[in-house]
Formats: sequence, structure tokens, C-alpha cells
Amino acid sequence: MPGKEMLNELNRKKKKSKGRQNVPSPIEKKKPSFGTVALVKEKVKKEKRERGLFHYLILLFSIDNKR
Repeated sequence: MPGKEMLNELNRKKKKSKGRQNVPSPIEKKKPSFGTVALVKEKVKKEKRERGLFHYLILLFSIDNKR
């Protein structure tokens, strides 16, 4: 009887949404010891690249115009 199955589906209660739930705070775990570990060298920052010729010319003209 396919009619009864249809009625059962229509009569089912809709599940209520739980909304926002509180997220449990993560449990702090102890860091595992790896024995001797190589030291990580700091990255050396590259020197700033000098400005191109175009920028240099603009600076020259701006200084000349101020006089």
C-alpha cells in the first residue's frame, strides 16, 4: 500500500535545529619530545632593491621644481 507510506512521511515531525552550540575548548596536550633537534636558522632578509632609474629621475625633477 503506497498510500500509507506517503501519509507516514507527511506526518513525521520536523527535527528542530539546535542552533549555535557551544564548542568545547580544546584540551591542551603535552608537546612530545623529539630528543635533539637541529636549531632553525633565522631567515636573513634581502636588502631592499634599489629604485629604478625612472624613480630617480622623478626625484630629481621634484627637487628642481621646488627651488
